[in-house]
Amino acid sequence: MVNKQTLKKQKLRSKPDLTQLALNTVVARSGQSGAAILELANKSLDLTQQEIQCARQFNFEMPEDISLAVDLLERSIQNITATEKNVILVFDETSGTYHCLNDVKNPGSKPREFTQISDRFLQDLLDSEEVIHTYLYAYGAPLGIVAIAERMDGKPLSVTDDILLELASRYLATKVIAFLTMKQSISLSFIQNTMLDVASQLVTAVDQETIFRHTLEFLNSKLGFGMAQYVALDETTGEGEVLVKCVDGQIESYTHAGLESKRDRVKEFASLVSLFSSVARTQPYLHITGKNLGDKSLADVFQLTQDLEKDAIQSALILPVPDAATGMIKGTINLFQADDNVISEEALEVARETMGLVSLALSRAKVLEKALAMASSDELTGLTNRRGFYNRFEAEIERARRKPTPICVVMMDVDFFKKLNDTYGHLNGDLVLKHLSAMYVQNVRKSDLVCRFGGEEFTILLPDTELDAARELMDRIREKISETVVTGVNGEKIHVTISAGVAQVDAGQLTGSKRKTMEVISNALALADKQLYVAKEEGRNQVCAAC
Repeated sequence: MVNKQTLKKQKLRSKPDLTQLALNTVVARSGQSGAAILELANKSLDLTQQEIQCARQFNFEMPEDISLAVDLLERSIQNITATEKNVILVFDETSGTYHCLNDVKNPGSKPREFTQISDRFLQDLLDSEEVIHTYLYAYGAPLGIVAIAERMDGKPLSVTDDILLELASRYLATKVIAFLTMKQSISLSFIQNTMLDVASQLVTAVDQETIFRHTLEFLNSKLGFGMAQYVALDETTGEGEVLVKCVDGQIESYTHAGLESKRDRVKEFASLVSLFSSVARTQPYLHITGKNLGDKSLADVFQLTQDLEKDAIQSALILPVPDAATGMIKGTINLFQADDNVISEEALEVARETMGLVSLALSRAKVLEKALAMASSDELTGLTNRRGFYNRFEAEIERARRKPTPICVVMMDVDFFKKLNDTYGHLNGDLVLKHLSAMYVQNVRKSDLVCRFGGEEFTILLPDTELDAARELMDRIREKISETVVTGVNGEKIHVTISAGVAQVDAGQLTGSKRKTMEVISNALALADKQLYVAKEEGRNQVCAAC
């Protein structure tokens, strides 16, 4: 039976001799005889003492602050090798590139291909003609490279420095693994907390505009992009329409139908979507580095020159927005950087995960919007009902609070409608209501909302409309209706007129106002109803208006 003391002795005897490994490595690399190198080393080094010094120097707990951890690694190498400069390069087997560990204090450097590492490159990296380096290994696989330059005593680097670096590399590799593990843990925690943050915002969003507003605000603030935009594909023209954008934290939305003329247009957007689709198999984003896409600047391609200087954009990250039902790309979220910093892996991971949440939120919003449309539609005319009208009016009031614009509301009904029903019957009464509904819709803008408020009473919501323009519009509609003859179910010729009252909500008074939105809506409707009453009192078939 083997006792514990015997096992302990066996383990000690089986421990690798790092000094000998270091000497063997230098011998193999230099081409000189082992005896010559050992004799040279012994003149200036006590290798056993140096190994003990290495063990002591790297015997520290890795701090959770990334910069402090790198400082510790740098100082440890300096103390052992007595050199002024050092650099630690870590390989990424997945991408075939490396990154410089020291760059946490200078995040502007870009990853390079593994094959680009050379003596000349290390000299440039350390800004010194005299550089020695060795490889770092972990579990028998290459982990990276450590290189040093410029002895503190001003003497040239020698074989003894090579041996010291090789000796230190064994301990350094262990600490680099600890550093990478710690960094990954911090990164994972950041990603998880960030995703919880954006998820909490998106879970409350019930329409597409709100989803994209939250997403752009989040990506812009959390990931440090100077500008973000959501661009939807116009399949008719192949162009992109900028529906929402965020510049320096300020959101502008052009999703409402009446704002088509104010939307920036991204030319040949369909080609960009096709380009994205071709690379989507390898990575779920398109990263454009540099200021240009083809022969055009990114600012020109994405219509950013009115918000930023032409040369301000240094790179772009394009994220797809697929259709929830078909999976086809119907738009993109575009993020722009005004500096040349590398987009971190954490930022890319957050962006990818965010788009997954956006996709789920859009699917949910589509179902909710369909259900809301069914609940907000009038069965007879197909127009929006009172519920839908209030929802839209609330949204327009809130939009006017952010960006003051005038809003008008119209209330109108059919003159002598009870008499019409009594004379021609309820079927013809319904026919008249459907005919009027069609005329209202045909004579207003897409951004306007026509609603059947109840019975023969209709309302029209006119965003971005002054009182005089609203009154002129309603006079034209009233005149067209009075000149129209409705053919009844049995060929009856039915003449119809309407009366209307128009009221304006002065959005300038809403800025900073503490009045509740529903109070503003109720007051506007009450004023429009009062003007409708005036129109009826003054003889019907006319329009009255007030602000």
